[in-house]
Amino acid sequence: MANLPTRPNAPSLDKDVPFGLGFPVRLVRFAQRYPRGVLAAFLVTGALFGALALRVPEAEDLLDFIPPDDPDVKAFREAGRTFGVLRVALVGIEARKGDDVFAPETLARIGAATDAIKNVRGVDSVESMTTLEDFVAGEAGVETTQLIQGPPGGMGWPWKGSWPDTPEARKALRDKVLSRSHVVGNFVSKDGAAALVMVYLAEGASDRLVSHELRKAVEGVIGDHRAIYGGAPFAASAIYEETQADIRKLTPLAVLILLGVILFAFRDPVGVLLTIGSVAWSAVVVIGIMALKHEPFTAASSALPVILFASGTSYAVHVLGRYYILDVPGLTGGRKPTRAEDAERLVTAVKIVGPPVAIASFTTAAGFLACLVMDIRPMRAFGVECAAGVLTAMVAALLMVPAVLALWPRGRHEPAHTGRIGEMLASLAEWSSRNRAPVLIVSALLSIGGLLSLRNIQVRMEPRSFFRPGSDPYNAERFLAERFGGSQILQVRLAGDFTDPATLHEAKRLEQFARSLPGVTQVQGLVEPIMLINNVMGGERRVPETRQQVQTLLFFLEGRASLKRLLNGNRDESLVLIRTQGETDGIIAEVEHYLADAFNKQPGGPERRTVAERIRWITRAAGDPI
Repeated sequence: MANLPTRPNAPSLDKDVPFGLGFPVRLVRFAQRYPRGVLAAFLVTGALFGALALRVPEAEDLLDFIPPDDPDVKAFREAGRTFGVLRVALVGIEARKGDDVFAPETLARIGAATDAIKNVRGVDSVESMTTLEDFVAGEAGVETTQLIQGPPGGMGWPWKGSWPDTPEARKALRDKVLSRSHVVGNFVSKDGAAALVMVYLAEGASDRLVSHELRKAVEGVIGDHRAIYGGAPFAASAIYEETQADIRKLTPLAVLILLGVILFAFRDPVGVLLTIGSVAWSAVVVIGIMALKHEPFTAASSALPVILFASGTSYAVHVLGRYYILDVPGLTGGRKPTRAEDAERLVTAVKIVGPPVAIASFTTAAGFLACLVMDIRPMRAFGVECAAGVLTAMVAALLMVPAVLALWPRGRHEPAHTGRIGEMLASLAEWSSRNRAPVLIVSALLSIGGLLSLRNIQVRMEPRSFFRPGSDPYNAERFLAERFGGSQILQVRLAGDFTDPATLHEAKRLEQFARSLPGVTQVQGLVEPIMLINNVMGGERRVPETRQQVQTLLFFLEGRASLKRLLNGNRDESLVLIRTQGETDGIIAEVEHYLADAFNKQPGGPERRTVAERIRWITRAAGDPI
């Protein structure tokens, strides 16, 4: 780098800068007049905001990244409050290779894990194959028993029983459990090789803290069995922790690279420290303000330090770079410049680079503030935080740097030359200047081509695509997809009189339609448990015929945790849970179309047409369509 040539008709640097961009010089002169006061102010504010930055709250809820006013989001949150299915952690347990989960020790380990999870703070309830109830015919009509009745020593570990103690008993247990359609695919895989524990978190519990405690509880009793952790709480915790780990690695790396580049370019340790210090101060101030406003530290805002170091260091670099290469006017005889002469040298440098620095900071901040048009609150906050960081970094470059240079002036020296690379870039710029028209035409064509190709971008919302291959969330998604048909659950909330058999028939029709769709692996609703009880009472496995029969059957189900997830207390709202695998856009569109056009909102019982329709759906779901 060298002194830039000045055009003969260039305006004097002493004239006022247009567009009100003369404030950089005024800031520099202020810092030169009161250098110690300016540095003291930077130190005090840095210490105060640094203490506040340590208290900034952390947010780990992925739902924060969904627009809260979106109708679907409101419906989802309302369903979570009504049915308690908003935050479900999934713990998968695999049997040993070549075995199944009905082995006595494996059953005991599952029971022990279930018991340990119950004692974790922040857990509202837990369900597994060892806690599920079963209904059998008895003298009083229907008797409630445990689906898996543990040995006398209990289902926990260490296991102290001998049941099932014969191959016949074990096979009978396996056949019994796998005959329950509401259990298979939800709590045990179809092949019996894996079990699933469903953990419902209490309102207000921290995903990250509860996830850690769940892991600790399960690992303490699971032995050599493999445990897999999935569901929204584990995913949210993994995203937050992996983001924090990346930031902890990237921030020091970014600082080291900047230190090396600036030290190589300036060859002055003071200039390096000033550049890093100005950005570090701005980052501390912004995070401290976040704490004052109780603005949480999200997965998005955790990238703030890296972004500021990447963009904010350029302001101090421009000021120092121009300062280093300027001569002090009138300096002769090899003497050192006085403080006043060196101060004027810095003012001259800022007159040259101050307006571009100000414009660059304002345009960068405006770019970040464009996030305000987004309907995702954490992204809006992220844009404001980055914009504030850029502007404060610019202010630090125009106040902190001049204050330090006023107290400790630096000598003039040529920064490191860019060598062959610089010559090539200069030649490219010169060639582009001579061939302006072709360059602009090609650039325009490339821009148009890029815009047109945007239509071909595919947006994948499959959960596994968000995680690094081999990570715990990735493995959990793979396990759930292979063993239980995926972890994505589409919730359909129905309103009506669910003591009316006609309403139950229409809900069953919806379930059968959803089950027939490609990509749907499991459908869970209210009708199946009612049909199960009806079958036990001798009414066959079908929907009861009268309202009184429905009310009688619901009497045996009320109070059960599984029913609370599907039916509210007034019996006028129900939830249908549709588990899907792969991309869900097509499934959602099909279900929404069915609800809008085919769903009977005033059901009157089954008709010949709807029965034939349901038969087609059943056979399609079974893989043998007619």
